[in-house]
Amino acid sequence: MPRELPGFYWDEERNRYFPIASKPKFSAAQSSTQPILPSKRVRAADQVAPHTPDTDLEYDDKVHPKRKKQSIWTFNENRRTSLIPNHGLSKLQHEIRHYNYAITSSLGRVKIPTIGSMTALASTRSSGRTWRFLGDSQGIIYTEKNSEINDSDSSLHYHWSAEMVLQQGAAISSISSSGNRIVATCLGQAKIAVQELDTTERTFVLNMSEIYDVRASCLDGSSLALGATKKAVYVSDIDASNAIQCFHTKSDVFSLAKQRHLLYSGSRNGRIDRWDLRLATRNGQTLFDGRFGTKPRRTVVHLQILREFELLTNQLDGQHNVRQLATYDLRYLKSQSPDPLVEFSGHQNAFLSNLGLAVDPHEEFLFAAGHDNRIRGWSLLTGQPLFNGYNPTFDTESVHPICALQVTEEPGIAGSTLWAAADRDLYQFHLGQLDL
Repeated sequence: MPRELPGFYWDEERNRYFPIASKPKFSAAQSSTQPILPSKRVRAADQVAPHTPDTDLEYDDKVHPKRKKQSIWTFNENRRTSLIPNHGLSKLQHEIRHYNYAITSSLGRVKIPTIGSMTALASTRSSGRTWRFLGDSQGIIYTEKNSEINDSDSSLHYHWSAEMVLQQGAAISSISSSGNRIVATCLGQAKIAVQELDTTERTFVLNMSEIYDVRASCLDGSSLALGATKKAVYVSDIDASNAIQCFHTKSDVFSLAKQRHLLYSGSRNGRIDRWDLRLATRNGQTLFDGRFGTKPRRTVVHLQILREFELLTNQLDGQHNVRQLATYDLRYLKSQSPDPLVEFSGHQNAFLSNLGLAVDPHEEFLFAAGHDNRIRGWSLLTGQPLFNGYNPTFDTESVHPICALQVTEEPGIAGSTLWAAADRDLYQFHLGQLDL
């Protein structure tokens, strides 16, 4: 009799397990009245057939029968319990996905006909259509016209074309999206391109003559936050761009995160500041200064809010500090030198401020590009590396930095996809799939 696994049911005809959500309806007489009891922790390496996607899981007790592997959930489990969202996947499902992502070998690559090297990437869905945008070092924005081909190598069918020149010779520094809108920024004197995706004819440019070198943007509905030279800028309504607030930081802002009425900024001098946008005062709160404000100060190049109360931070660090990539608890701000919730060891970025970093849509996994042109991944719940050893798939052949990363859920068999942009090469990693 096959063992019972939480969240899955056994199909006798097809001789395999399937997610219980996909179980066909049947009469009460056919259903079992025996309750499902909690099973013992199952080793993912012993239970998962390699290369099977999430929607078609196979199990084989004979796979690696002698292999011993400690469950990743034994890592400081008591402390991490509160970080697992109630609506998230179970521990077993997370381990399965972790294992499948780790053995990824399906990779596509396509040359993009850009004028300069790629500097920014964004993919979003609006009105049932997928939109993709690229920015290059010459200030040009490109769009991709796809025909919704449900093919695992669909990137080869994409047709890219130049959309507009935002500012000639000024690199596109960021592209962000929210709802049916997308914005792009560039270095130099601030120019922000705004496009409504449902109305392709409506594209306009915001000119901000007193703001320079916008390196980060965060679009939230109709509001927009910008990270610029020695200030963070907040535009409450981009349709009425005269409503602008400036928050002075005394250092260039390289990263931003916004959570409802709270705005976070990460600066060149290593400071993380927070402002309450509801207040009239322009004075912010410096967070974790005992840790981030110590010498040598390290530029904060990425900020992101996860699961409402976690702050993901990434710093440049020539000494390869284990804590340069970590999450911190925003619920406890009294301590100026808090211990990280989770540390992601192995990340290498000593001097490049424009390397890609991405979190999957379920906020379970983290991917980051290093200055060695390698992509590394971790579980956001445990800090466990995705690749315990060498995975040649994620060692791109590019000699150029990987400037942008994004994880998307693609239609059809493409499934979970990690996009990576380096120079003029666009890589498409089909997470959890093998190239057979």
